[in-house]
Amino acid sequence: MILVCMAHLTEPGVRHYFVQSLQACKEHKMQYYTKVVNACLFAAFFVIGGALLYYKYKGKMTVEQKKSKLEADRMYILNKVKQVQSVRQNDSMRLITNLPGPENAHFFH
Repeated sequence: MILVCMAHLTEPGVRHYFVQSLQACKEHKMQYYTKVVNACLFAAFFVIGGALLYYKYKGKMTVEQKKSKLEADRMYILNKVKQVQSVRQNDSMRLITNLPGPENAHFFH
């Protein structure tokens, strides 16, 4: 019988007060964490969006840069075409005679 009486060592209102106080603290803490997380996510979104827009803006070529790039591409293609034509012309000259040239001197020994 003594153990049953010892289970309630506090007054009934004190336990209710502590439970309500702890619940209020929990709600206040959750509101604080929610505000901090929202602020951090907003800052991250703002920084990532700003960096993306800055990169896109700086990545664009000006009209002069576009023209110079097109001219460089054009010259590269023309040089490659000339190289291929000269190789084909040299190959066709070799096919006419089918004789070894001076670069193949080991055939003459």
